[in-house]
Amino acid sequence: MSRSEPKISVHSSNQQLPSDKPKDSLFRFAWTPDFDQMLRDLRSRAEVEPYFSTLFNLNSYIKYYFDQLEFEGKVVVSGCESAAAFNTGLTDKCTGDSLYLAFVPNRQQNRQEWYYQGIHSGADAFARQLPHLPLKAVFTSDRADLLFDPNIDVEFNTAHLMERAMSPDGPRFPGPLTMPDLQYTLGRTINMVKEQPWLPRAGYYASFKQISSYFPLWAPNSRVSDQPDAVLVLERLEGFYRATTIFGLRQAREGARLLGPLEHSFLAVTDSQDDVHGRVIRMQ
Repeated sequence: MSRSEPKISVHSSNQQLPSDKPKDSLFRFAWTPDFDQMLRDLRSRAEVEPYFSTLFNLNSYIKYYFDQLEFEGKVVVSGCESAAAFNTGLTDKCTGDSLYLAFVPNRQQNRQEWYYQGIHSGADAFARQLPHLPLKAVFTSDRADLLFDPNIDVEFNTAHLMERAMSPDGPRFPGPLTMPDLQYTLGRTINMVKEQPWLPRAGYYASFKQISSYFPLWAPNSRVSDQPDAVLVLERLEGFYRATTIFGLRQAREGARLLGPLEHSFLAVTDSQDDVHGRVIRMQ
């Protein structure tokens, strides 16, 4: 930590909720009476992103983003514990300042320690209660983790990837897929990436606190000018990349958006939007 960087107050919560999954960290931290309305208010104040046109996506984003902030120790608590806040990673569309969610002590006993107070940006009256403005999550200390290196080999276990592609709990491709189909699909993508090394997109696997590289995949009968059918996930190891699994578009967008907006990537959302099952629906 640099000498000029403010000291961060680390908050550890002891809320009595049934799950310790990353997506439930925010519920363990604080009680928000109308969570959906908070999401609508946040979306209305933030820079417009087509991905957040569906509240399901913003709901997922803010929960996983908060979990990462707790992991990095960036939930800010005032010295007398009269206020708390965290950076949402989103920007106020009017001022350009970071948006943060603010909390006050929960007066109800044996419940979450904090109670939702509102949405703030910049150094307003609420911020003056805090030792410093909440900081954004960084996810990695090495920016090279966010870039794919085309000079490093990629290793595949096609049998494993086939299992993931046609998993009974949610097939990643929109139809039957044979092993030759998968091999053709992987080969086509790798050749594209060699010629267009800027094509991959970094994503964050919240459950494992791990940054991966995402490659677009198209079924053999799909055109590469269309939206990808699925996403190949690569883990960087010592001296090579290993293909670990295949995601549907919804799951890939979820991980990629944690690291930044999806615009200008193959995961961008324009006139369509993922629903909760990963299909594509038209925006109203």
